[in-house]
Amino acid sequence: MIGVLPQFLMDEGIAHSGLSELSIVSTMNERKLRMIELSEATIILPGGVGTQDEFWEYLAGAQLGFHAKPCGILNVEGYYDSLLAFIDHAYAEGFVSVADKRNVIVKRNARELIAELSQTVFGG
Repeated sequence: MIGVLPQFLMDEGIAHSGLSELSIVSTMNERKLRMIELSEATIILPGGVGTQDEFWEYLAGAQLGFHAKPCGILNVEGYYDSLLAFIDHAYAEGFVSVADKRNVIVKRNARELIAELSQTVFGG
């Protein structure tokens, strides 16, 4: 597993010790770009503002054609129900396309989410 961490967080001792590789970058923006470069897909776990920022950056990148990677949402106990309702509302208002909606894969179970993302990315 590869971690990507800005130097200022590394300086605070936040790095995970179980990583096979750690990539140190200068800024949070560089971190997001590097994570997209390294990934085949992304999975959003329950989280806060930073997680939301990364989700929207990833989805916008796909929408703008910077990458064609799916985004999985692990919707544990309905944590992201309101986000999904917002996406449905934005779709109904014409701000989110069918392709954007299809690029977001939602499951409440991690194994099911990983299986569907694997099918989407690798076809098997």
